[in-house]
Order: sequence, then structure tokens, then C-alpha cells
Amino acid sequence: MMTQAEYKAALLSALDSCRDEITNNVSGAIQNLPEKAKGFDIGVHPDQDQEGFLTVMIHVVGPDLYVLNKAIQDFRLLFKIRHEETGMSFGLPMFEPYGEEVPVGDVQVDTVAEWFGAFWPSVDDLAFQKPVTVVGADGFGTSPQKKLN
Repeated sequence: MMTQAEYKAALLSALDSCRDEITNNVSGAIQNLPEKAKGFDIGVHPDQDQEGFLTVMIHVVGPDLYVLNKAIQDFRLLFKIRHEETGMSFGLPMFEPYGEEVPVGDVQVDTVAEWFGAFWPSVDDLAFQKPVTVVGADGFGTSPQKKLN
């Protein structure tokens, strides 16, 4: 079984391997963000059972969320860990539900926030002045939010 430090390193490596796709989707979201949008959150969604599944996606902040999110729907999904034919995505482990060895949800949120903190300056368009925040879903993460700009 992986330690917390090993899992964090493996998750950072998985995010790095998707850097180009994440860059394209963030840039596409920024370019297609409706004027009424007040900014967006990068939502980090660990699975409730903390088995290792993870979804990272953009959530627009502003009025009429359905319309705002629909405008960027092709760019919303940034990263996903799921079960595939050969096991979990990126060779990451699956954990016991509610296991005590590694606080999976907290590690996922904190690691994704750290990765985006380092990544953001490479894609931040200085003309984009609306707030962008990494947010852990359902109370996961040791810090509830990380502002990127």
C-alpha cells in the first residue's frame, strides 16, 4: 500500500502527464466565459468513500449557472481518475473505503490545489481579472479554498 507521500507524488505525476489537456481546457474556458460570469472555481471532487476516484472540473460563478456552465461545457472537465479495464487511471491505487491509512480525499484536494498553484502562472492571461479559486468539495482538504489570482 502507498504512503501518503507516495500517493501525493503519484498524483502530481498524473496531473503533470495531463498538463497540455488541462492547459487547453482552462484556456478554452477563459476564452468562452460569458461576460456575466463573475469568475470560476476549480472544483476538486473526491469520491465519498475515499477509494481514490477523483474529478476536477471548472464551475462558473455568477447568475444563471446553467447558461454560464453550458457556454464552457466542452472545457469543464480538467482531470479524472476512474476505474479502467487495467485498474485505476494513471496506475494509481484504489483504497479501502473509509480506510485509515491515507486520508485520500484530503490528500487529493490539497495536492490538486498545490499543483494548480504552480500551474496557474503558466496559463493566466493577464487580461483575465476575474477570480479563480480551487475548492475542495464536501469538506475535503485541509484548507477549504486556494485563490489562484
